[in-house]
Amino acid sequence: MADRLRAEMFRALIARTGGFDAACAVIEAATGEAPHRSTVSQVQNGNAMVPGHWAEILENASGYFPFFNMRRRELEQRAEDGASSPLDLSSAAAKEGGEAISWGLKAIASGKAGDAARAAVEHREAADAHTRCANHFETQGTATVTPVSGKATPLREVSR
Repeated sequence: MADRLRAEMFRALIARTGGFDAACAVIEAATGEAPHRSTVSQVQNGNAMVPGHWAEILENASGYFPFFNMRRRELEQRAEDGASSPLDLSSAAAKEGGEAISWGLKAIASGKAGDAARAAVEHREAADAHTRCANHFETQGTATVTPVSGKATPLREVSR
């Protein structure tokens, strides 16, 4: 589906650039090398991947930016969803955990209610980050884990 969509977007870029021959000429002018007509044809028909630099060249030439807009939307959605990769999730959990420990120690040392309140907030944020991380990893496999209780449990049955 995604490849078909990209092929259609590339075909639209070719049309907006002035047609097949014009698109090939624009690519050649930008790269210094003439693209093989058969390769361009394969790309627009979905039989080959769209070269990113060709898409960028044709977007700039036509003033029509379907690939750029699609990528922008993907990145905006990713930002709205928050961390999504295992590394991002683990990094967020480590960061939040460090902040929670730091504020907890500060609250202990100072004895101030404001520091204790901030420590509580940081610990809740850390717990949320760790929960997101745990949820991600729970969906990755069916390994057996042994929680603190000592009872071996299939990974998917570990309570949250």
